[in-house]
Amino acid sequence: MTKLTEPAIGDFAIKLFERLGYSTIYVPDIVPDGEYPKKFCDTLLPKLMSGEVRVTV
Repeated sequence: MTKLTEPAIGDFAIKLFERLGYSTIYVPDIVPDGEYPKKFCDTLLPKLMSGEVRVTV
């Protein structure tokens, strides 16, 4: 019997949502003090404000 692990569930969920048209964002890329500090303000924030994208947790 195969054990069901948290990483396996996470991988399954990500693949399922990708098939449904969702995409992922690597969080360290968009934090204000990260490697790309303007990326959030320049790309994601305007899309959030306009309703073009939604954040689900």
